[in-house]
Amino acid sequence: MAIGDWRYVVALEAPTPVADGDGGYRDTWAPLTPGQLDCSIRSAGPRDLERPMAGTVGATASHVLVGRYHPGITTKTRIRYNDPVRGPRLFSVVYVENVAERGDVMTLLCAEVIE
Repeated sequence: MAIGDWRYVVALEAPTPVADGDGGYRDTWAPLTPGQLDCSIRSAGPRDLERPMAGTVGATASHVLVGRYHPGITTKTRIRYNDPVRGPRLFSVVYVENVAERGDVMTLLCAEVIE
């Protein structure tokens, strides 16, 4: 995939614990550092869903995002994309692959969250 294919700019967020005032904590969303990723976004096909996830085959992903490696992205990360046609979209990361274990490109299987 050519770097020019990474035409989408998405915002990266991670859960961050915040005191709730009653002695407990709740998670809120805060930007990762860096907080943006240039990537490609496409619908997940059957071949994409056959990737192993913790010893099982996952079929919950709806989209595949490919971009530069970001060490802060995990399966707890959520991704916001402001689609100029459909409006704001939210994705939850369900699988992270460091392509060829080189730390330069990563593939993310994501499930679109309908709010």
